[in-house]
Amino acid sequence: MRLHHARAAFDCHNLLGEGCNWNALDQSLWWTDIEGKCVFRWDDNGKVAAVRQLPSRAAFVFPRARDGFVLGFPKSIVITDPTFTDFSQVAEIEPHLAQTRVNEAAIDPYGGIVLGTYNEQTREPVGGVYRIASNGEVIKLFSGVAAANGLAFSPDGRIMYFTDTTEGTIRRFAVAPQFAGLAEIGPLAARTLPPDRLMVPPWTLKGATGAPGYEAAVSSVSIETATSQIAWICRLWRRPVWHLAAKI
Repeated sequence: MRLHHARAAFDCHNLLGEGCNWNALDQSLWWTDIEGKCVFRWDDNGKVAAVRQLPSRAAFVFPRARDGFVLGFPKSIVITDPTFTDFSQVAEIEPHLAQTRVNEAAIDPYGGIVLGTYNEQTREPVGGVYRIASNGEVIKLFSGVAAANGLAFSPDGRIMYFTDTTEGTIRRFAVAPQFAGLAEIGPLAARTLPPDRLMVPPWTLKGATGAPGYEAAVSSVSIETATSQIAWICRLWRRPVWHLAAKI
């Protein structure tokens, strides 16, 4: 396997960097510093960075199809203008659970946003995974989540991937057309799953944020049961990215 070397593109001094995603609309890398309460934008062509302060902690920032951005604040999903000065709430998430906050998120194939929550106080799985439709409707997809992570969709939009950090399992869900339903199928990988039972698809798992225009695809998977570690062998190839912007 070829060894790739990472280099620092921008010394951002994040307290808790999260939600790196490549915005094909402006050809820039966007992410948030949750504890620093700010949004970062890196222009790889101009080698310049821009920072916007926020009124609250944000776990993700996505571009909107109707201009502006969508932000994931701890207990709400908000939309903002391109200058990050005006904020409008479109959804409230788990207001009855003081210990959870919005964490991982992804734009689905239909322009909605799927997000999961994180229990900041304990590892008790009291959180859940939700979908925010383009009309702002909040739908709870499933519960029993402690630390949502790894949300991603296959290129054809038919499979959703999800991990709960506390479980060590990459779960798979079949997505019905127009996101009319969600059905869990066999896991992609897990600590307790024998190697001969791994479900290794030939499609892309998630866009490689460090390589604009490229996506990482799993070519093989191995599990070291003694250390409970999942090792991925990936390759890169060029293909268009379909999840451009949220339609909220």
